Amino acid sequence: MATKQKTEKVVVMSKISMERYRELLGLLSKSTNLSMSALIRQILSNKPITCRTHDQTYDLVMERMSSIQMEIQEIGVNVDQVVHDFLVNSDAPRRRKLAKRLEGKVKEALRKLEDLENVVKDHFKQ
Repeated sequence: MATKQKTEKVVVMSKISMERYRELLGLLSKSTNLSMSALIRQILSNKPITCRTHDQTYDLVMERMSSIQMEIQEIGVNVDQVVHDFLVNSDAPRRRKLAKRLEGKVKEALRKLEDLENVVKDHFKQ
């Protein structure tokens, strides 16, 4: 079994200007590094620095789309219940009532799909 060689680590200290320190803090806030030391080690090693970005332009659209999707899902659950009642019930007047209710739920779902389409169109029209 091979043994790992221990590499001796040395502490290095340096002074930088406040302007450069603020620049590093800004870079640290965007990077995936958890500490300033890790960021500086990456810079000194000439390794690429990965930065996180968050595009807030889609936040409102995604929130609205998620809301509409939840509403459509609720309608789908209601449709399933109506279809189940329809299949279990053999009474003709009751079935007609359930069919009308089902028609209303389908129309409601179509309206929600149109709302969803309009949200997407409005956002990408800009």
